[in-house]
Amino acid sequence: MQKTYKETKKEEKKLTNTTQIKEKNEVNKCKCTEDKIKVLINLIAVILKLFIFNGIKAKLTSGKFEEYIERSILCNQTVNEILNKYFIIKDEKQIEKTIIACYIICKGSLNDTQDFLKDIYNYNCSIGKISNVIKKYSVKARKFNESIDLSNIKVGANDEIFKASKPVLVGVEPKSNYIYLMELEEKRDGVTWWFHLEQKSKYQGLKLDKSINDAGKGLNKGINDSFDNKCKIQPDLFHCKRDFSRGVKSLERKAYSKIEEEYKIQKKYLKNKCDRKIYRKIINSTKISIDNYDNCHKLFELFDKCTKIGGYNYLERKEKLNIIILELEKYKEINSYIKKFYNFLENNSESLLMFVEEFYYRLQLISLKENIDPEVFKLMWKQYVLNKYSEKYNKIEIEILNLIGNNYTKARNLFNQLIEDTIRASSSVENINSLLRPYLDLKKSPNQNFLNLMQLYFNTRKFKRSNLTFKIGYSPLELYTKKDQLDFMEILGF
Repeated sequence: MQKTYKETKKEEKKLTNTTQIKEKNEVNKCKCTEDKIKVLINLIAVILKLFIFNGIKAKLTSGKFEEYIERSILCNQTVNEILNKYFIIKDEKQIEKTIIACYIICKGSLNDTQDFLKDIYNYNCSIGKISNVIKKYSVKARKFNESIDLSNIKVGANDEIFKASKPVLVGVEPKSNYIYLMELEEKRDGVTWWFHLEQKSKYQGLKLDKSINDAGKGLNKGINDSFDNKCKIQPDLFHCKRDFSRGVKSLERKAYSKIEEEYKIQKKYLKNKCDRKIYRKIINSTKISIDNYDNCHKLFELFDKCTKIGGYNYLERKEKLNIIILELEKYKEINSYIKKFYNFLENNSESLLMFVEEFYYRLQLISLKENIDPEVFKLMWKQYVLNKYSEKYNKIEIEILNLIGNNYTKARNLFNQLIEDTIRASSSVENINSLLRPYLDLKKSPNQNFLNLMQLYFNTRKFKRSNLTFKIGYSPLELYTKKDQLDFMEILGF
């Protein structure tokens, strides 16, 4: 029988379908082989890449190697992308550098450092290993700190910083802010201070001519014993001024509270709800509180002028301080801060003005050396506290020009240098305190290894901003040694 047209068409369709299926199967087989070849090529490339990094450890993040490779190839990732994503190249030196950077530069705790290594490098590091790394580089830091010659330090600012009831003994060269002492101790008595200053004197040549510090008995005794009573002790201006300021603010708050109390009583009195005697008593006590504050505030302003650089000379300041002592005697019992300041000022009024006496002494030496009339520098000293646009300032400027003539620029530069060398307070130590405090607050108790690294870090950190422009872009170590120095990480060997 002959086949119909429809039957022949059906047979043709079947034939075409089978051929298409065969072609598809062949294409799929080719694709599979190509994929397998790609997998093999990438796998060989990865293995070769790992062999190239000879001596460097490599570790998979997690899971099986085949799964990572397969997943990466399907996502069309390159060999470098696979390495960066799934392999951690663990250079031990880099890990140690990261630990030091987290712990010291970024103010991290041991746990913070551990978490950072895990999250960024996928590196599991024990607390013990982190502590060992810190200890290792602390030894290097201490060796470097002790290698610096301290014989050029003639003026030092010394104080104690407390954390967890333990004192950290700190010594700073005020002009450069170079830290020559940072030691953790159990006590802060004279023997402890003597021991550390004696060590610095014996092995690093520290010989202080003047120490600026608070009235701590242990500190003063340690300095006198270390330098055979040849080191002058200048009382710190910062602490006594702070006490006086706190006393004045306390009186101000009291005066405002009395004013508020008087206002309330007055309202009651106007409504005939308060006795006249009580009202009068409140008015009198308010007046006394206001007068106490006003008078003490005036005395504080006078004290501020007496302790500023420029303005009054030594004898004028001494006379003003005596007036302050006499006036404060009336108020010493009404406030504990004022009493504390009064006692301090009564015992240290002369030594508190040591910076003025020394300025005038150096003024005379420079005048003789540079052949400049000393009266020029004295006029500049008076002019220093005045507004540049005021009439008084310009009158003094004319006097200076008449005396100095063509040497004005030279005289002004010498005077500015004298001002820079005039130090009144141990503010540089308080500055170190403010820098160290955020680090100490993260730790239950500080240790000497940490302080060795902090001392080196603070000494090598460059000033980004400062009121003294000559400091910007230089570290305290560079300012003190007057030489270019390596940075923090380079000194540690990274």
